[in-house]
Amino acid sequence: MVDFDTNGMAIVGRIDNLVKEKKSTRSILAGAVGITPQTISAWNTRGTIPAADVAIRIADFLGVSVYWLVTGHDRGGLTAEDLQLLDSFHLLDARDRDDLLAIARMKLERSTSHEGEMTEKSSHAG
Repeated sequence: MVDFDTNGMAIVGRIDNLVKEKKSTRSILAGAVGITPQTISAWNTRGTIPAADVAIRIADFLGVSVYWLVTGHDRGGLTAEDLQLLDSFHLLDARDRDDLLAIARMKLERSTSHEGEMTEKSSHAG
């Protein structure tokens, strides 16, 4: 089993880093998720962790998974943006999902063929 840093100090460190990245504050985060900034400080000083419902609200606010918030590790290599895209995709009807998949395949083919052309050009140039 992988050893994860799941103590309160580590979680608060991750929270603080994301809050700074988003140019926000602990106070804004706390207000958005229904806790006080002192609660966040208490996790840090006591080494405790947020309750599951609070961790979910914090993760949603910060745009990360609860798994990442608690462990500091990605699960399956999916970023918060990946998960948001998947959530949005699942809200679409079947026809729209099929359309998006067709567009993605087309773009991937175009990208792959363009990379092949670039590799071929660079091998002829040398």
